Amino acid sequence: MPRDASEPTIMSLGDHLEDLRRRIIFGLIGVGVALIFMLFVGKPLVAVICQPLLYQLHAQGMQPSLEMPSVTSAFGVYIKVSLIGAVIIGLPWLLYQVWLFIAPGLYRHERRFVVMLLPGSAALSVAGIAFMYFIMLPITLWFFVTFASSFGLPDLSPSVVQQRISSITQSEDTDTSVAPPLAVTLQDIYTHDPPNPVDGQTWINSTENARKTFYKGQYLVEQFTPPILSSSGYHITEYISFVMWMALAFSLAFQLPMVMLLLGFTGIMRLETMIAGWKYMLLVVFVASMILTPADIISQFAMAIPMYILYLFGLVLVKLTTRRRREADDAT
Repeated sequence: MPRDASEPTIMSLGDHLEDLRRRIIFGLIGVGVALIFMLFVGKPLVAVICQPLLYQLHAQGMQPSLEMPSVTSAFGVYIKVSLIGAVIIGLPWLLYQVWLFIAPGLYRHERRFVVMLLPGSAALSVAGIAFMYFIMLPITLWFFVTFASSFGLPDLSPSVVQQRISSITQSEDTDTSVAPPLAVTLQDIYTHDPPNPVDGQTWINSTENARKTFYKGQYLVEQFTPPILSSSGYHITEYISFVMWMALAFSLAFQLPMVMLLLGFTGIMRLETMIAGWKYMLLVVFVASMILTPADIISQFAMAIPMYILYLFGLVLVKLTTRRRREADDAT
């Protein structure tokens, strides 16, 4: 008697192990190809990741640069971004290999559900990362950089005791004269760089808040920094790790509709139960945003609001899937 095409395919343990080995090899080959691609675009991608922080530092009047804490920091950041980028790019291929491995053991209606689930999950991951980079990250960096620059310098005028100590310890032959300040005329201040500067020419760019010197075809920049208690010595390794953690958190948080769809399709949770728990879900969303985001309340609201919208979107998906499944059961 011929086998019904809707029934799962029966395979021996040896066939399962052989198929698993083949899928793992194909999956690793796909990630390897993505890694080769990422090694070519890794450096520009590091610049793209650092752009929001550098812009915020520049907007606050600080030096738009990141520190390398060690000699190997630059290479380590390049490899980290390339590896994580390769995994992200190769994730759809890995999911496809997982699908090919489990597909023979699924019924026809289950295969249709998985085929719908995988593209939706990939699209939501991309949406989560895009939301993090273009909306969440600028808000978070604005808060932290602004907060760090709010610590002003204390009054550096010496007290009576400090004056007495300085007068005792100061050597008689020490030259206490102060170099005259740099003379700046209105002709030396520009809103943009001069179109044809000559070697040795120095000017102030008021737009970039910096003093520039043109020398041997290059611009030497001295950024003006505000008088704040702490300097903008941000480490690039810590910042890259921070952004990658945020990207992972948002890509996972945006999977909420797919999780709800899976729970509703398998019957683990009914649609009526999901709808009745909207108040509890509101609390869960805010608690999750407190855990997954930095400590500022702005970032927490920026994550909680779209997550709750995704929860409502998940309810719509579960309702549509449940209706179609009931119609299919009635038809049979």
